Amino acid sequence: MPRLSVIASVLLTLALGCAHPPLVKRTPTPAAGYLIRDVTVFTGNPDQPLRHHSDVHVLDDRIATVSDERLDLPGARIIDGSGKTLLPGLIDSHTHITSGMLILWRMLMLPTLDFNLRASLYSGITTIVDMGGYPTPKMERLAEQLEAGRKLGPRLMHAGKGFTGEGCHPIPMLELVADGLAPGLAGLVPELAVQITAPDDLAHLDAHLDAGPDFTKVFLDRIPPSAPTMDPAVLAAIVERSHARDKPVMVHVGYNADAQAVLDAGADGLAHVVYKDALDPQLAADLAERGVLVIPTVVVFDNYVKVTAEQSFDHYSELEWQTIPPDRKRALARPQPVEMPDEWADAERHAAENRHHMHANVATLHAAGVTLLAGSDAPNLGLSSGGSLHEELEYLVAAGLTPTEALLSATSIPAREWSRLTGTPCDHGTVAEGKRADLLLVRGDPTQNIAATQDIAEVFVGGVRLRRVPPRR
Repeated sequence: MPRLSVIASVLLTLALGCAHPPLVKRTPTPAAGYLIRDVTVFTGNPDQPLRHHSDVHVLDDRIATVSDERLDLPGARIIDGSGKTLLPGLIDSHTHITSGMLILWRMLMLPTLDFNLRASLYSGITTIVDMGGYPTPKMERLAEQLEAGRKLGPRLMHAGKGFTGEGCHPIPMLELVADGLAPGLAGLVPELAVQITAPDDLAHLDAHLDAGPDFTKVFLDRIPPSAPTMDPAVLAAIVERSHARDKPVMVHVGYNADAQAVLDAGADGLAHVVYKDALDPQLAADLAERGVLVIPTVVVFDNYVKVTAEQSFDHYSELEWQTIPPDRKRALARPQPVEMPDEWADAERHAAENRHHMHANVATLHAAGVTLLAGSDAPNLGLSSGGSLHEELEYLVAAGLTPTEALLSATSIPAREWSRLTGTPCDHGTVAEGKRADLLLVRGDPTQNIAATQDIAEVFVGGVRLRRVPPRR
């Protein structure tokens, strides 16, 4: 790993990290609200996904009216919707919003929370599900700040910190990062997961549940492949204790055996598709029968190979580039050779070899009727908080979903499923009267061309119209 000067690296990261542009700003809301006129509406309702030539009235924080007749509302600010599609604000069901993008040849990158939040809104993402970040009480405070509007960003659901077995993923990854830093800086590496060593070693889990998370996250994957994995008895104990407190459990998996362990333990969802094996069709059928959710995150695996192994960056869309912090852009523009320990070099080779499983495994899940939720895993290696979810929608379509199905996986389906799992009211995810006015207006028709989600005209969060400020090149 390249070594960095302690003083220079800290000062440079702080200087660049503080120079992030404001990607979105709130605008004053007119008393009579907004009237989006003559727009195609993607409702989020699978039975009637589109309404054409509609007028939509946004008043305060709600959708007041969706009309197929022309509305005349004195004082309302008119937004021309002709040639555009109005969608529910997007939901990213797998993020790590408190983290900063990790780049292997420039390890020391401080977190970019505020940038990540604003980049998500800039991209039309109005709800995020964090799969592991700050300790649970701190994540709960962040969620409350966002809900109250004291901090600008999407609505947040979270798992606090995740749980793993002794020496299991992500512990080896964190050790790899620490080893790549200059002496004395290892303490800057965050603790992403709490290690549980035995089925009766649940004190940290109880503290987590007491702090009020939306769900529990467990790591079951082996990264690198030589790493150990959690004892099935420990996984079963975590699931049982979490369910006793009415908290669902999402599990990071890699192999068919991991997904089977999720079924055996009675957990609620897979954070990632099986990506290290060709998915067993019977296993997919069992997941569907048991109602286990899957968040495929194809984009993170494909991007990992392109950025890390191939050092290729021409696949990024314009929206992705706009939602990558400036210092990360500079690092990506200057790739350097990275000397990896043998087990991690093997992991890179395995990732490249296993990439061909991704689309086929998503197709197998889809054919079996498994409920799929769109998620990016941003800002993991080379991913942006915002633009990369749109790339995931394209991957889902490439795997066989229709554009409409991909859009549903990022709107009404996650809204419904997270509401079901957590027992919280579902007031978003569809364009319907009375729903929260989290809205994305795009040019074109994403039900015909999924890439149209990236041609963004307007974003509303809780009825507040945002002014999008493209970053300077």
